Amino acid sequence: MIDNDLMNKILEDREKRYNEVLNLIDRTGNIAVCGKVNYPGVDKCNPYIQKAFEILKGVLLTSFKIDDYAVLKGYDGPAVIFSLNLKAFNAKKAAVKIEEEHPLGRIFDIDVYRIDGSPVSRTELDLPYRKCIICGKNAKVCVRQRAHDINEVIGKINSMIENY
Repeated sequence: MIDNDLMNKILEDREKRYNEVLNLIDRTGNIAVCGKVNYPGVDKCNPYIQKAFEILKGVLLTSFKIDDYAVLKGYDGPAVIFSLNLKAFNAKKAAVKIEEEHPLGRIFDIDVYRIDGSPVSRTELDLPYRKCIICGKNAKVCVRQRAHDINEVIGKINSMIENY
């Protein structure tokens, strides 16, 4: 059973993170990128997430020329946000390349925000949907339909992180 208080804190943290993205855009006048780890359930701060996040942060900081960045920590897990003096579509293409090609890319969530604060989606760039980590089908459909047991998904993710 989901702890409603914890779920509310996670949702509040997501809102705070988005506000930080908007503040970063305002401060720099550039697009913003937010990287975090896709991990099901409400425990977003376990050692597996921390390890995967440090890997993600390192990949992002070396892959892009960073103008400004911050690490946010909270109930929704850690996130790194930074601004880029790049076209949003080019940044999204680079983000998707990391998500598709890095060994842990399937669990990386790299969002790109335009200077108006709106996110760039894969579909806008005619890029493929994210694949489910268990069956390879459309991940959003699997999540919405709860197609897989959460413990199976967590076990698969933890195994990927351990084996990296």
